[in-house]
Amino acid sequence: MKAFTEAKREQFLIELRRGVRRGAAAELVDLPRIDVLDFIDGNEAFRRLVEDAELEATELVEEALWNAAVSGNVPAAKAWLEMKGKMPTVPAQGQKSEPQPRANPFAELDNVTPIQRRR
Repeated sequence: MKAFTEAKREQFLIELRRGVRRGAAAELVDLPRIDVLDFIDGNEAFRRLVEDAELEATELVEEALWNAAVSGNVPAAKAWLEMKGKMPTVPAQGQKSEPQPRANPFAELDNVTPIQRRR
C-alpha cells in the first residue's frame, strides 16, 4: 500500500471540503479507496476531521439553498422547508383538503370594555 502521508491526508480533507465523496477523494490522492476507508475506520481523530470536512461542504450547499430560497426561488424554498422539517402538508393532486378554521383576529377584543376600545 502507498503511504497515506500527512500531505495526502490534508489533500484528502481539502477534496472533502470541496464536496468530493470519500472514494473519489481517495483516488484524487492516488490511493486505493479501501485503504483510505480502513484508515478512517481505524483512526478516531482523523475520522472526526473527515466528518468535519464533509459538514463544511454540506454547509456551503445549505447556504446556497438558503440564498436561493430568500431571493424568491420557490423550489429552493420548498427544499429548505422540507430539509428543516417545516414544510406544510399539501394534499395530493385530486384529493380534497379539509378547510381549516380561521382564527378570529379580533378575539382578543371580545373582553375589552368600550372605554378601553377608544384608546
